[in-house]
Amino acid sequence: MHVRLASRREGIGTQLLARVAAAVSERTPATGLYRWVLEQNVGAQPFYGARGGLRVERAPVTPPGGVPGRLNGTPAKLRYV
Repeated sequence: MHVRLASRREGIGTQLLARVAAAVSERTPATGLYRWVLEQNVGAQPFYGARGGLRVERAPVTPPGGVPGRLNGTPAKLRYV
């Protein structure tokens, strides 16, 4: 049995992002695709940047269910397009 190891940019995250982008483009070609990423998720930021994502916005995180006590501190989110 031959198992091919994915290169650094062919992992499941890259494949999933490519499929989502293709589906969005197919259904609504005039629109774009964006993704919110928590600022403390330092692994996701270079992932999206390496795949052409540009960070265009920083905003406060909305508390889950509108309950501020569900947040730890005052986290921010980053929007990549």
